[in-house]
Amino acid sequence: VARANAEGRRAMAVAREQEMVAGIEESRANVVAAEAEVPRALADALASGHLGIQDYYKLRN
Repeated sequence: VARANAEGRRAMAVAREQEMVAGIEESRANVVAAEAEVPRALADALASGHLGIQDYYKLRN
């Protein structure tokens, strides 16, 4: 009975680890998607006048 309980706990731990890895991958995908929006947002800000060229150069440094 103890061995069965231990194997059950081990299986739950492995499943939890896989869930955590999947969560990390999802977070990385969200970061990549957010980083892809940055150039578009910069272009929109420059075009609309909300960001000047001097401000842009300050951001780059």
